[in-house]
Amino acid sequence: MRIICPFEIKSSHKYSDISYRHGNKLALTDLKVVQDINIHGNIVQELQIVRKEEKYEFQIICTSCNDIVQVKSLLSDIAELISFYMNVNNTNPHHGTYYIEMDFFDLKAEGLEPPVKMGMTTEDRLNVSSVNFNDINHEEILEHFYEGARTELPKSKYFHWFTILEYLENCEKYTQLFVKDRLFDDEDVNKVRQLAKTMGDQRKKDIVLGILKPKYTIKNRAQKLAEFLNDFFGIAEINVLHEYFFSVNVELIEEIIKTRHKLYHKGVQLDEKILWFKLYPIILDVMKKLIIEKYDIS
Repeated sequence: MRIICPFEIKSSHKYSDISYRHGNKLALTDLKVVQDINIHGNIVQELQIVRKEEKYEFQIICTSCNDIVQVKSLLSDIAELISFYMNVNNTNPHHGTYYIEMDFFDLKAEGLEPPVKMGMTTEDRLNVSSVNFNDINHEEILEHFYEGARTELPKSKYFHWFTILEYLENCEKYTQLFVKDRLFDDEDVNKVRQLAKTMGDQRKKDIVLGILKPKYTIKNRAQKLAEFLNDFFGIAEINVLHEYFFSVNVELIEEIIKTRHKLYHKGVQLDEKILWFKLYPIILDVMKKLIIEKYDIS
């Protein structure tokens, strides 16, 4: 099978300040044909990169790919590997790291191309007069939202936007609401401290005393977050695409928390439905309360 797919080399960001601007740019050289390579079980007879003005193109002959999913996976593996090599000698990574952006829409694979292709662009509009530039607050939360908005990778978006929930967990109003629900009473605290004194190793003492931290309460993490969103912000349900409604309850928050934890495990794929139809709408509602309606969580 002959596979052709265009791609661009991009930089993640550039440095731009009042008096100085700098960006990184990389060009591929020595574009010779590589033959007979094994990429995760896919035998590639020929692999060549061809320059097309400011863009490039993968030209591949691979007889082991049988469907479009395999083809896309193969190209993604190649792009990820080359993206790593492009950064090995990057002298200014703080001014941008390199990566390959694949143009899968213009992918051509013999016998696997769809009979019809369709492209669309959606235009949203913002009435700038609705932006309140006075008294900008919650700069840290705005930064987390901004970083999530500008990153391309769904996993990175999840991390940045979930951090906003973690920010809430450390705010004063949140602490005040649940401080009375601590898991250990005074008698338990004394027992734990006495137990810690019997430990000869300081690290053991710290671990034992760690269970007395304020975060350990009668209600678990999901219960507290759900209650805070419901009672303090008044967020009882989320509206997705003006059509679907989800209750903001303990089960929903547990799913969001578990998804975040699983992303650290090898081989786990992100369910993007949880990102776009559950986490993001909640975060957007929280941001509206904090930035537009000026809720005070301090």
